[in-house]
Amino acid sequence: MSGLTKEYVIKRVGMFLITIWLGTSIIFFVPRLVPGDPVQAMVGRLMMEGAEVANAQEIIEAWQVRFGLDKPLIVQYFRYLYNSLTFNTGYSLAFFPTRVDDMVLRAMPWTLGLLTVATIISFVLGNLIGALLAWRGTPRFLKAFLPFSLTFTAIPAFMLGILL
Repeated sequence: MSGLTKEYVIKRVGMFLITIWLGTSIIFFVPRLVPGDPVQAMVGRLMMEGAEVANAQEIIEAWQVRFGLDKPLIVQYFRYLYNSLTFNTGYSLAFFPTRVDDMVLRAMPWTLGLLTVATIISFVLGNLIGALLAWRGTPRFLKAFLPFSLTFTAIPAFMLGILL
């Protein structure tokens, strides 16, 4: 092993950046594949909840300008990339007028709690299974079952948190 090389670091950083870019692009384009206009859906939801919306068409047009939905898709995409890089999350279309920052902050304690519990469970079970496999006194039927249980090591801690 020659150790850490410049080419290896460049390759890994490049793969990291490509992965982030692809994930961000998918998050941008998938909602736009859904038919309909999100602003019209938002106004329709307000009307269904019993709110009276006067001048609905003018409100829809103003909100489309406010959210930048009146611009071409490529302009929206580059604005989205810029806002993602600067952590400017803006307002939620689904829960307008709530800011996305506020929604994330509200969910953060629950997310951290689930992640902590999942990490502890994964650590304890992983060490227990590893110790049992290495111990000579482990019964044969358990040794046959334990490698099957190791397939769960492929589950990331955050996914285990969601499953729990």
